[in-house]
Amino acid sequence: MYTTLNLEFLNVDSGIIYSLQKITTKQNLVTFHCQSIWDSTSNELVADQDFLHLLDNGTFCLL
Repeated sequence: MYTTLNLEFLNVDSGIIYSLQKITTKQNLVTFHCQSIWDSTSNELVADQDFLHLLDNGTFCLL
């Protein structure tokens, strides 16, 4: 049985919302692979980009 989990994060500093694609681990490092999907400050769709180590790059809130 599989469960689909959709998580979105808001970067409080930039106002960009990210959609979590996958989580990988290597030794003690956890990497969050995400795509930017929306700029909440300008209310525009942002080009898809991959971001690694998401939570080390600013302050984020789980939406």
